[in-house]
Amino acid sequence: MQVGTTKSISVTITNTGTASVAFRKESLQANMYSFSGLTLPLTLSPGAHLTFTVKFAPLTLGTISGRVVFGSNATNSLVYFALTGTGVRGALTITPETVNFGSVPLGTTVSQTEQLKNTGTTSMTISGAKLTGGSEFKLCSLTYPITLAVGQSVNCTVRFSATATGSASGSVAFTNNVSGNVALAMTGAGVADTRTLSAAPASLNFGSVTTGKSETLSVKLENTGNSSVTVSGVSVSGVNLTTGGGVSGATIASGQTATLNVTFTPSKTETLSGSVTVTSNASNSPTKIVVAGAGVAAGAYSVSLHWTASTSSGIVGYNVYRALQSSTTYSKLNASPMSDTSYVDSLVTAGESYTYHVTAVNSQGEESAPCSPVSATIP
Repeated sequence: MQVGTTKSISVTITNTGTASVAFRKESLQANMYSFSGLTLPLTLSPGAHLTFTVKFAPLTLGTISGRVVFGSNATNSLVYFALTGTGVRGALTITPETVNFGSVPLGTTVSQTEQLKNTGTTSMTISGAKLTGGSEFKLCSLTYPITLAVGQSVNCTVRFSATATGSASGSVAFTNNVSGNVALAMTGAGVADTRTLSAAPASLNFGSVTTGKSETLSVKLENTGNSSVTVSGVSVSGVNLTTGGGVSGATIASGQTATLNVTFTPSKTETLSGSVTVTSNASNSPTKIVVAGAGVAAGAYSVSLHWTASTSSGIVGYNVYRALQSSTTYSKLNASPMSDTSYVDSLVTAGESYTYHVTAVNSQGEESAPCSPVSATIP
């Protein structure tokens, strides 16, 4: 049991003989044990019993043994009661046991929430906490003293603010009245902040778009640095070219992406040659995406597609995708899933080659993998 606490047990002596037994003396041969509820001498008649209390109050750690000895006029005149108990330390448990804040860009603060829990067998009071190590580490904002009942816990948030490059270590020791000081080790490293923005794909080719129609392609903007990137603006060069997706003014966290939609809506027969420029606080700003395409008049050519219906359950329609053979970027031709198993693409241009594939769509809106592509060349 926990050092500094007391536990009591009851002991009963019964006269199992046929004559009275007179108890005349007792002896407690143990440290940290005591008993009460027994006054000697006394006599027990046959079948009678007496009960007394033995208390154990460990002051040190480890197993502590002892015994109580009674003297009487019984045939077994000395009666022994063996005593044993173990003194253990009360526990303040910190979870997680250590904190590694990892690599943190300069000027950035990261935090970790720790749980302080009383896993002992008696109430404890945390009287304070002391921080050692670099000034990069910050103590949790707790008001002391804090009393924790058995099994009770409190959360503590520690922080690391990177002010210089290189590794740093520290610890915080929580002082309590049961187990003394319990320390939490902390490590972290300051690294130079980097902000880079990449575009995938880096170029867009709309192919031939019939005048009066629109074609939209998407670009994934990824922050490949370790600090947040804020997009301050998006601009285009090229006629009948617009952008959307809410990227302008957005902040992209490290490792995250944002989708930029680019739309070409030719108003006449024309050739598109331009770019989309994304301005940000990234070190490689501005980020440019080259765009190309052509506005064409509706022609007399068309491509007829036919496919076998899917045998999977729950299929409600199909989507048709097209790409120029010189590009790997596919555009969806139908606005919503079609129930037919055929499609006629009349927006083709003489001299161009196209690749098509089809996907199946279920009732939850999930698309299958595309079928094997087929190609068509317009004479």
